[in-house]
Amino acid sequence: MAAATVGGVENLKKRPILSSIFCVIAPLRFPADEIDRLILCGEYGVNVMTPLTVLVGGSAPYTLAGCMTQMTAEFLGAVALCQALCPGLGQWYYTLFQYLDMKTGISLTHSPEIMAMAAAGAQMSAFYGIPSLANSLLSGDCQPHQVLFQYGINILVGLLTGVTFQVGAGSLECGNLYSHHSLILINEILDYLKAFMAGINVTPETLAVEDIIDQKDKGEYLSSKLTMKYLRKEKHHRPELMTCPTLSNWLENPTTVIDRAEEKFQKIKAEDPRESPIPPEAIKELDAIMAAANKALG
Repeated sequence: MAAATVGGVENLKKRPILSSIFCVIAPLRFPADEIDRLILCGEYGVNVMTPLTVLVGGSAPYTLAGCMTQMTAEFLGAVALCQALCPGLGQWYYTLFQYLDMKTGISLTHSPEIMAMAAAGAQMSAFYGIPSLANSLLSGDCQPHQVLFQYGINILVGLLTGVTFQVGAGSLECGNLYSHHSLILINEILDYLKAFMAGINVTPETLAVEDIIDQKDKGEYLSSKLTMKYLRKEKHHRPELMTCPTLSNWLENPTTVIDRAEEKFQKIKAEDPRESPIPPEAIKELDAIMAAANKALG
């Protein structure tokens, strides 16, 4: 279907429009169906992510260092196998950790230990010179206040440790649920953290020494020429959903950030759909592929 969309296998090899996965099943196993999928990806030139799905204390050692040792061995084995069967195929280092809570038996996708391992995974991928992925946008909960905390801290750790791609957007409860609202909230969090990561623009002008001298007797900077010059030039973050009203103003309209996400979601749904970028002839071919698959699968 990807080849049909871009006009043939050769076009797909030149510019892959999708990626696939080539899984290692912890501990240290490469099932035959995963090998088959890898070979198929190689035939079409589709790059692969290698999910490292270690479960701390379950399918990997309980010590974090031991878990990282096993995970590194699994990834290096996956690289050797991939490059032996499909030389030159692109490959990502994909950390998909889980933590076995020994008290409850529940598999967790968010904990301080997982964040530490995600940071270590980013360092390992940088050491090997391979792009990294982390499931930073995947929440292990379904309660809004905890989900927001998990999104925020996971994304921040990913940004600070240099993760190339952060994935899992929209997923809740370890991927069992999906939410359009979470995508909207993640977008808001990313805007916030991107502003943080942009840092401070330091130049002789932005140090504002002359402006401080000029304004010292006025006691304000609203009338400053520097303020007028940089008011739009140096963009500061302006939240859309996470507003900061006073208590008295909020009590007049006591909405939550989830309510505001729902309102934005409805506005997006009401917008006119964009024209499909896929050519009409490709859409016909895709429909034919689907029809054939449905018939074959009953």
